[in-house]
Amino acid sequence: MDAPPDHTAPASPWGSLVDESPSTLRLHLLPDRHDGWTLFSEATHEVWRRQREERRQAQRDREDVTLQERLRRALDWMRQRGSSSEKALRELHQPEAVEVVHPATLSPAEVRQIWRDLLADLVRRHRRLLIVHGSLLPVGALATVVPGPNIWVVYIAWRTLAHWRTAKGGTRALEELLVRFTPEPGLDPLVELMQRSLVPRRREKIRALGEQLGIPELDAAY
Repeated sequence: MDAPPDHTAPASPWGSLVDESPSTLRLHLLPDRHDGWTLFSEATHEVWRRQREERRQAQRDREDVTLQERLRRALDWMRQRGSSSEKALRELHQPEAVEVVHPATLSPAEVRQIWRDLLADLVRRHRRLLIVHGSLLPVGALATVVPGPNIWVVYIAWRTLAHWRTAKGGTRALEELLVRFTPEPGLDPLVELMQRSLVPRRREKIRALGEQLGIPELDAAY
């Protein structure tokens, strides 16, 4: 199988792509706890953080919880299911380019290979899960004979859509999108932190590191 084309951006700097162009999505390539890598979309988690705060405020303002509100909470829970990488790839349907911010300890060749391998693995995995969840839809549809909201069918349908969006976003990133890799020395301590097996208050330290880097939701990747 031929290697996918290299869509790395030209050498000229783009500056802060998120600030200059809404058509560019910034992702962070981060180490995980299993000697692998994960993708993190700061913008996605920031939106969900605001939504969580709005829901909590709405709950404080009301004494009772309606059925409609319960259904909304269930849908919000479904939307937030999935790994950090899955959530990031769901967002790759609209951008024209991607900026991948990564630890500076990675060489250009290493980060390109990690990026391609990670995306290829995610695409394969979610294509398989798409088939699995898609095959369950007819079974779940049988439950529609039961009166009331069919959360089971909604959940299966949502997960099927999520797997499709993830696989589609990963394929688009591999084959179509212009990608710029940006080293960030500030992420190097995170690599060291994740390589250690026992770290007291690990997540708190990750959050503190994220705040130093201006990524207050960094710990949400873990």
